Amino acid sequence: MSVSGWFLLFPYIPADVTTMQVWTVVHAVIAMLFIAGILAHIYIGTVGMEGAFEAMGTGEVDLNWAREHHSLWVEEEQAKGHAPSGNTPRAMPAE
Repeated sequence: MSVSGWFLLFPYIPADVTTMQVWTVVHAVIAMLFIAGILAHIYIGTVGMEGAFEAMGTGEVDLNWAREHHSLWVEEEQAKGHAPSGNTPRAMPAE
């Protein structure tokens, strides 16, 4: 994106109009991919993954959610005594 933007910022660096058109298309395609990635990231962080939006707001996740997404972290926290070791699904701080 930066390289194509550089050539678009300084239009006299490429020698001909065809090269400028190629850089314009490259820049537009990369921008569309960035936009798609951003929209996908917003979707996954809000609606696409149950519990993710609440975790961002409160800083706590359900124990089952933590086991599913970050099992090694849960094991470390349980070894330290910071996380509940039973099957009780209660919220725990995501620190």
